[in-house]
Amino acid sequence: LQSISLISILGMAAVVLVAYTIQPIIFQFFISKPASKGLPPYTLIGLLRTILLFMLFVTGCIILRIFIFLLYLIPVRRSYKQQLVCRIINITCKGILVVATFVRKEHINVTNETFKKPAIIIANHQSFIDILELLSFSPKIIMITNHWVWNSPVFGKIIQYAGFFHVDEGYELCVERMREKVREGYSIAIFPEGTRTYDGKMKRFHKGAFYLSETLQLDIIPILLYGNGEIIAKAQPFYVRKGIIYSKILPRILYNDDSFGTTYQERTKRISSYMKEEYARICLEKNTPANPAFYEALVLNYIYKSPVIEWYIRIKVKMEHNYQLFNQLIPMKGQITDIGCGLGPLCYMLSMISKERQILGIDYDEDKIAIAQHGWLRGENLRFEHADASVYEFPESDVFILNDVLHYMNYEHQYDLLVRCANLLRPEGMIIVRDGNSAETHKHRLTRLTEVLSTQVVKFNRTTDELCFTSEAQIQSIARECGMEVKTIRNDKYTSNTIYILKKQLP
Repeated sequence: LQSISLISILGMAAVVLVAYTIQPIIFQFFISKPASKGLPPYTLIGLLRTILLFMLFVTGCIILRIFIFLLYLIPVRRSYKQQLVCRIINITCKGILVVATFVRKEHINVTNETFKKPAIIIANHQSFIDILELLSFSPKIIMITNHWVWNSPVFGKIIQYAGFFHVDEGYELCVERMREKVREGYSIAIFPEGTRTYDGKMKRFHKGAFYLSETLQLDIIPILLYGNGEIIAKAQPFYVRKGIIYSKILPRILYNDDSFGTTYQERTKRISSYMKEEYARICLEKNTPANPAFYEALVLNYIYKSPVIEWYIRIKVKMEHNYQLFNQLIPMKGQITDIGCGLGPLCYMLSMISKERQILGIDYDEDKIAIAQHGWLRGENLRFEHADASVYEFPESDVFILNDVLHYMNYEHQYDLLVRCANLLRPEGMIIVRDGNSAETHKHRLTRLTEVLSTQVVKFNRTTDELCFTSEAQIQSIARECGMEVKTIRNDKYTSNTIYILKKQLP
């Protein structure tokens, strides 16, 4: 009896110890701590992805260090050995980026640059991946590195042997050695920002790269890197996410090209402005829901809310094509009010794409709003409120969104809601309505069936009234009363769901 009781006591003590020490520590480290900093929580797949990538990198470094040790025994000129090491570094970096199959890669070379003619290569700096990407372009590239890269226990000795330069030495002291490397055909890569950026925005450029271009009479090759900071962020350097690796090599800037200034101080400012303008265009092109980084972030926003919610978000967002259509319709700046936002995935996607959108999400389901409010993605431009849309005082808005919400109200309430939104619409604003078109009898059966399953069987969506689907003719009638014109978009080919875009008629 004493033995049995002792085992029970030890078992209960172990349970209490785990519940009050190990589990809270794990939860805080993997979930709550990153989320409190506006970072995604860690996941098993993400950690495995990270381990794979860093194991490949570390393994490559170890093999290369062994190879360099063996090179010491070979009686050949050091410059030839360095060329061989640089070629192996180039192949290794290419291999790591190829194996990283969880990211999409895009490379734009405007002028088919080959790097055969030495130059000063400058690029914006977002992530550790930037180094791998630059070194993958050519075996004839060496870099100017900072303190932690130069003294890294993993790859520090490799880059020292390969002939890289340390920024702390001072550019003036390195000029002659750099001139020698240029005569050997090497280009010199520099990150003029000096350090990685936290938010992806390009920072102020330092003058060192432009001083070297003037002193060594070397052209400048600007390279713009996009998406690397989403894959391995500076704030979360040992966690790899999905995303896109995008690089664009801009045309060479000749060292005697006066259009960017005659002194290296002037060229610093003007080339910086030029690259920032080009980078802004890339962001405008690539910051869309089609970018896998945004889908990944949106899913991770709901990852530990429950398995049901996680998979609902995955399926819902995929069915909505990552909300690409809504993002195209809605302006990048203005007040957006989403009535019936549910868990808020559309609000989060719109806010991620543009921080200049001020977004308000409203829903009468208190539980859904509670989940929507506690997302690590939520910034100052996004807020949620639990409210009944039929009595809520909406703010003046540039866009009102009524996404699959009208059929939860009777026709009288639908009419009142649309009229109120029309009266609060700012000039050139719009109301976006998506709902089943009851006039499409055949397709509407499936639409009604899915809503019945959602509200009465699964009970994922709450409703107090009978489902009341409107028709295109009724929407057109209400729009005319409000002095608005309607554009109709068919949502899909299987259901009667239809998107109506209501805008005030121009005089």
